[in-house]
Amino acid sequence: DQNGCADSLMMLDVVMITDVVASFTMSMDTVCPNQQVIFTSTSINAQTFNWTFGDGVGTSTASTPGYSYSSAGDFVITLIGTGPQGACFDTIKDTINVELVTANFTTNPVFGCAVPLIVQFGETAANDTSWSWDFGDPGSGANNTSSAQNPSHTYNSSGSYNVTLTVTSPHGCTATLTKPNNVFINIILPDFTADTIKGCIPLTVDFTSLTNP
Repeated sequence: DQNGCADSLMMLDVVMITDVVASFTMSMDTVCPNQQVIFTSTSINAQTFNWTFGDGVGTSTASTPGYSYSSAGDFVITLIGTGPQGACFDTIKDTINVELVTANFTTNPVFGCAVPLIVQFGETAANDTSWSWDFGDPGSGANNTSSAQNPSHTYNSSGSYNVTLTVTSPHGCTATLTKPNNVFINIILPDFTADTIKGCIPLTVDFTSLTNP
């Protein structure tokens, strides 16, 4: 002013920095292959989300994505939560288990001399809690199936039977395997012929075996 006094005013933009805390939950921490799991961000002050699902393939920017894994194993999920204007971010990791379930049993050609022929089966996989067998022999009716771990089945004729085993894991994952099982039953039927002759003692008679080998 005219008295030589001066004043000034400077307006400053004030940016509020908000702390971000990343966190999330999973609908399941153990899943089966190809079973969808839901991930839900519970992050504080996050506005954008970047997920990687640990299998080298899956990513998402949704706040609540769903994802399924095609193979078994342990996978590390990473969530990066970012705050307003990208000023702050936080990262959190967690691990999910995709359960490995396999069905396996041994089969070998089975030989027998008479019917019925009882064949023993043994399940050789691990980490299973229930079993469902189909012995490929529908003519045996209700006896064609079993829920035992190591069952036996009675076959009444030779043939190649497709045996199927379905196993279920503790978390409800299933796997199925079918193998052919060859059964050979050699039924021996004794039979013979003898010459009908008349003569004096000593008398020689010829015998011929007709037994089925």
